[in-house]
Amino acid sequence: MELNKYQLLYIQTVYDYFRENLQWPTFRQVQKKILPTHRDFRVLEVVKSIEDNQAGHFFYNLDAQATITLKEIHHLPEAEQDLADLVKVICYSVEKYIIEDKEGVRVTSEEISQNLHFDETAIRKVFQLLGLTMYIISSSSNSIDYETWSFNPSDSAIDFQDLKSIDDYFERLDKRNKSYQASLSSQNAEATIEMIAEADPSDIKAIGVSALKLSTGYYNEPLKQSQQSFFLMRIAAVVFLLLFVAAIVILILQKPAGFAYISMIGGTISAIFSGIFFLMYRHASDQALAYKPQVDRIQNFIMANSACETMDEERKQRNREELVRWFVGLPSNNSEDKK
Repeated sequence: MELNKYQLLYIQTVYDYFRENLQWPTFRQVQKKILPTHRDFRVLEVVKSIEDNQAGHFFYNLDAQATITLKEIHHLPEAEQDLADLVKVICYSVEKYIIEDKEGVRVTSEEISQNLHFDETAIRKVFQLLGLTMYIISSSSNSIDYETWSFNPSDSAIDFQDLKSIDDYFERLDKRNKSYQASLSSQNAEATIEMIAEADPSDIKAIGVSALKLSTGYYNEPLKQSQQSFFLMRIAAVVFLLLFVAAIVILILQKPAGFAYISMIGGTISAIFSGIFFLMYRHASDQALAYKPQVDRIQNFIMANSACETMDEERKQRNREELVRWFVGLPSNNSEDKK
């Protein structure tokens, strides 16, 4: 992944703040830090231009936590030890998941500190880096300052056992993501839906990635149909034009009229097909626009339901009830109480 000057400056500033304060900055804090020396720096524009950064897919304001990925951090030499610590924790949690013969395997900051000999700073940093991983954490809890924390390894974490390095993690992650990429066929769309159904409900990132792939497949399929229809329409239009010109030339040169009539008839047929292809092009686009709200509504429901899994039992049930009421179009309990 190639980075320009401002992209690298953004990543450097975010990670410097993280190392100094042991928490991620907001977009506003990043911009305020950089503006005195680079007055044309616009943090949201820069971060959206970075490949694979989630800011390119969602709306953020300046007061939101600055987004960054492990691949972006990997560009920084000073992050080498932090990423090595992350790999150690992943290997430890996967090994514990495999060895312990019980439900609900949980990894705590205390055991990481004791068994991997991490100091307090490393403990606070590594948990926040774990939050940038995919397929590793199922659910987690932590203190406000990240001095103490715990998490349940995801069922998918076993695909990352015996990691050799952070590059090994990236390679396996890319391989896993590519194997689940949404394709243009309905069969693969069904496979993506099945993957969402089988995913750990509390693994918000895995659910989110699957939903995004499903949305991408929904977008690409009508796009392909529209492009094919538009391409055929152009071919038919060119054929019509050539035959029409040929008919005129034949008439001008006073060749047998039969040839002119044949050319004109052929051109007319081509024009009719061109119109048909244009209607197909419009129909595919209209169909995609009509279906989009339903897809977005279902995906929002899936993501919200997944987020509920990370809450305590009382909040989980209360928020899930509100979510169901919203999904079926009923007023919330809060609005009923006001009445």
